[in-house]
Amino acid sequence: MPSELLFIHGAGDQSEGRGSFSLFARLRSGLGMFDRICAPLMPHPEYPDYAEWEAGLARHLECVHVGTLLVGHSLGGSVLLKYLTEHRLEERVGGVFAIGSPYWGADPDWDVEPFKFRTDAPVALDDTGHTFIYHSSDDEVIPFAHHDAYARKFPGAKLRAVEGVAHDFVSGVEIVMEDLRAIQTDAG
Repeated sequence: MPSELLFIHGAGDQSEGRGSFSLFARLRSGLGMFDRICAPLMPHPEYPDYAEWEAGLARHLECVHVGTLLVGHSLGGSVLLKYLTEHRLEERVGGVFAIGSPYWGADPDWDVEPFKFRTDAPVALDDTGHTFIYHSSDDEVIPFAHHDAYARKFPGAKLRAVEGVAHDFVSGVEIVMEDLRAIQTDAG
C-alpha cells in the first residue's frame, strides 16, 4: 500500500522561508519513509475564503488513498477539521494532524462565521483513523485557549500541548513526526 501525506498550509505567503513552508520542509526532509508527500497551495492564501478553501481541499481529498495522513498547519488545520466534520471521505485516511490551528469562535478575535464549525455537523471524525491536535503554550499567534476548545469539541483526539515552540512549530516538528511515524508503522 502506498504511504502518502497531504499537508495543508496555513494562510499567508507560502514561498520559501515564509508561512508554513519551513514546517512543511522539515516534515518532508524528516519523513523519508513516505512514497508521496504533497503540499498544494490553497486558493488566495493571503485573503482566505472558507468556500474557496473548502472547494480546494475537496479537489485534493478526491485523490487520497486509504491510509493517507492529513496534516494541516494553522488555518490549514482548522479548515481540514471543519471539512472532515461536514463531509464523508471516499477512503478512510490514516489520521489527521492539526498543528497550531485556530478554533474559530473561541474568542472575539477569532470569530469569523464561515470558518466556525457548524452546530449541526457531527463532532466525530469517523473517517480519520487517528486525530492529533498540537498547540504551543507560547504560540504568539493563536492563543492556547483554542487548544482547550478543541479538547472539548473532539474528546477522542490526542492532544499535544508543547512548551517553547512558536506558532510556526518548526522547533516542535519532531513531536509531530514521532506520531506520524507511529501511525505509518502501524498501518504498514
